Amino acid sequence: MKKNLFILFALLLSCGSSLHANWQMDARALKCYTPNHSGNFSLNAISAEVLGKIYTDNSKFPDLILKLDKWYPGARYYKYVRHDEKGVPVFEMAGEVELPFQSSNEGGSTTCIVQNGKDIKLFWYTIDTLNVASYNAERRVFIHETSVPFPKMRFKPKAMFVEPLGKQGYLLWYGAQDRWASPVPGNWRKGDYFPYDGAGIWRGKFSYMGLYCIELDDLFHAVTEPERISENPNEVLQSYCRLSDVSYGKQGNGIVTGSYLGGLYFYKQKGGGLRAEAKKYLVDTSGNALRHPGVWASPLSYPSADGESSDLIATCEGGIYFYHYTGKFTENGNPIYDYPVPLQENKPMLFGGSLPVPTVVDWDGDGVQDIVSGNSQGHILFFKNTGTDSEPKFTTPVSLQAGGQTIHVQPGYREDIQGPLEARWGYTCPTVFDWNGDGKPDILFSDSRGKHMILKGTEGTPLNKLEPEHPLYLYDLNMHGTWRCRPGVEKMGDRIVYITLDDQNQLHLYARIDDYNIEDLGKLTLKDGSYISASAAASGGTGRLKIDIVDWDGDGKKDLILGTCKHHYIPDNKNGLPGCLHSAQRRTEKSPRDTYKPYSLEDIKLQAPPYMDSSPEYNAAATILFMRNVGNDSKPVYEFPTQMYYKGERIKLGQHSVGVDAAMIGPITNGLPNLLVGDERGRFYLLERSELSW
Repeated sequence: MKKNLFILFALLLSCGSSLHANWQMDARALKCYTPNHSGNFSLNAISAEVLGKIYTDNSKFPDLILKLDKWYPGARYYKYVRHDEKGVPVFEMAGEVELPFQSSNEGGSTTCIVQNGKDIKLFWYTIDTLNVASYNAERRVFIHETSVPFPKMRFKPKAMFVEPLGKQGYLLWYGAQDRWASPVPGNWRKGDYFPYDGAGIWRGKFSYMGLYCIELDDLFHAVTEPERISENPNEVLQSYCRLSDVSYGKQGNGIVTGSYLGGLYFYKQKGGGLRAEAKKYLVDTSGNALRHPGVWASPLSYPSADGESSDLIATCEGGIYFYHYTGKFTENGNPIYDYPVPLQENKPMLFGGSLPVPTVVDWDGDGVQDIVSGNSQGHILFFKNTGTDSEPKFTTPVSLQAGGQTIHVQPGYREDIQGPLEARWGYTCPTVFDWNGDGKPDILFSDSRGKHMILKGTEGTPLNKLEPEHPLYLYDLNMHGTWRCRPGVEKMGDRIVYITLDDQNQLHLYARIDDYNIEDLGKLTLKDGSYISASAAASGGTGRLKIDIVDWDGDGKKDLILGTCKHHYIPDNKNGLPGCLHSAQRRTEKSPRDTYKPYSLEDIKLQAPPYMDSSPEYNAAATILFMRNVGNDSKPVYEFPTQMYYKGERIKLGQHSVGVDAAMIGPITNGLPNLLVGDERGRFYLLERSELSW
């Protein structure tokens, strides 16, 4: 009995980080409902990486081992189930895999699985050391076997693949930088951090990476010196993210790799051994270079249906995708793949990509409420409800389009406030509302660019008929404020209001003038007249708040429900939630509102938030707050925020952000809404009011 309890406790710990303490909320995590019982693969982490594939029981198609990230450490075993009607592999999670290292960061992309017959080994690199472990299939554990010195080199490997050479010896392919990157001077979480100079040029220096190879004997000693096999030492910007062997039948074999910013490349081997042809892009059926949907493109070859060539399975932050090889090359030697589609999982959880930001709305006009949600990749997804409002059943999402193009916000070189290496994070934070009263839903959103935009609905099916994005204007200037905020949009009194964080990172009230213009109604305040600051770190630490306007307590006045990040201090740096819970004195779980004393704006500015506190007492986490309106809808005034609890436990959902929307779905109590919550892993939770307290 004690052994069983220990196993259960270990599994609970492996399900998430200590910041994801509400494991009992998993009972409220929504599942994906489809006729064939499969849906988009759910990562169970912000990002994950396929360590490798394993053939068992003489199967034609291998299983997968997936390593999760540093926030949700661990590894999972996914068994191959079938290919679906579109030819996409379907997997099912079959349990945990024990790795031979504690830190999920150890090895990183310099980790790979090699199978030679029934012998399965895990290779990973640590500082100047190549490590090897053998796989015990019965126990699903990798057992450390040996560690050997790695040949000295100026720059350590950033990606690695080990290729067996017959009965003994190996080729070790790896990527290495040509120089150290130079970051922008200063602290990226302080107010004097300026990523770009006066000409708009990034102030840091990029690093680049080339491809190298070493031949090892059966004792893992180097037979050859490290040799660069790529034409240049600066083949890709920043880094490769994974290397994998591929086979294209008569077209030849080689190495496929992905880059930090999402490029996908092929190096064709020639003559065996340590030689390769020039880098070639993987291309789509139009001949254009493929760009992975998200950052950190990490491809792994997977056998095609005919068993003669290599399809690809590739991870990134917020998703895992499948590339079908067409069986063709271009005249220039580029492998041609179909555009990527999400890998499929049997009986998955509903998955919205990392950092989802949901709104519940009847999007397709069928009388049942659906979900529209943003995510860190920059998409806006539509989840159709195939059930009812009281018993919703949401299906696999579809990417929304605007102006005939899939919505995919990408800040690129210049538009992200943290610099060009953040080019692939879109952080779309949408709110759906009939902004112009024409009966068709519109989408108002902010994102990683810090812009405030509208996607207007037009005649026809909303799914396909959104207009291209258009800015909102304030005083004839594009609306601005801190980034990654989901705006609160609602009718209050006789006007439609728009609430977001302004340039001072404080809650600000605006009102609609027309489709594209808003007016300034001033900062929101507490009942003592003090402003409401998000009070996180400066620069990239600002913003990030998710705002929902709703009459939560049923008193006829519109309140605020706030989804926070771990580092918010609302309404100020001295007493604000959730950040004030950093100290042992605050761990009583008692709300500061009972002893709250107002501070002036100058006092707030002088209080440096202890957001970098790494002490054992640090207890803050992304959470949900309630701010009661004690004024009226024409002139709202708010009480000090209170913490939301689920079944008596403080809601703790990681660190990056919580998306939240008050919604009339699920069992309804007293005619008042429940909460739909999106956590940083991409899961959605339907929390019933009867199980919440605040």
